[in-house]
Amino acid sequence: MALTFTKTNVSPGEPVTAQAWNDIVDGLFEVQAILNATGGTVTVRLTNPGLDLSRARVTASRAGAPPAESIRPIAPGDQFTFPQLTAGAYEVRAEMPGFTVATASVTVNPDGTATPQPLEIALTANAQVMPNVLGLAYPAAALLLQAVHPRVLDASGNDLPLQGFDADYNSAPVLMQFPPPGQVAPATGSLVIVATVIKETPLVATPNIVGLTVAQAQTALAKVGLTLKLV
Repeated sequence: MALTFTKTNVSPGEPVTAQAWNDIVDGLFEVQAILNATGGTVTVRLTNPGLDLSRARVTASRAGAPPAESIRPIAPGDQFTFPQLTAGAYEVRAEMPGFTVATASVTVNPDGTATPQPLEIALTANAQVMPNVLGLAYPAAALLLQAVHPRVLDASGNDLPLQGFDADYNSAPVLMQFPPPGQVAPATGSLVIVATVIKETPLVATPNIVGLTVAQAQTALAKVGLTLKLV
């Protein structure tokens, strides 16, 4: 039963009765019990790589209590946090557009610890989700983009296939993608921009053909890969 505390001041040197002392001890014990019952911190991590965590929602609920809303992570952090959950068993629910709702269980112990900590949850996609390919070299990005089938352009506006592209693009990084990583990819309209590959035009020194016959000039030019045509 909760105690009702009545504030009573005493003068210096005035004795404290046994009942007053017991009231102090009981009050301190009850405060300690309340503080211990405030629970502990629970952290949740969504294990899918490349998710846009700002679009995810993680809640915890238990019988007889309203659900608690987690605090979203701030980059570069990746853990959702419940700062104070009272002791007990909870069902944690993770939801995000493009994914099936996932649930898992966590227990907050009387000493404020949680089991497991952190709680890890993997989401299952129920739609095509845009992978994070920003900065990847095009061959690696193309493999991740196979399921999404976006339109791929280089920065000069040239269309690129996802397979059989020119080897010159093996080192070209992805500069832009739409939609952003972790969002549901529409059936049409996804776009990826890759850096333009600039091919150098080979230069050769033209031999001196002044004074040579046509046949001699053609032979000399052929040695450096040039062709002489008469017009």
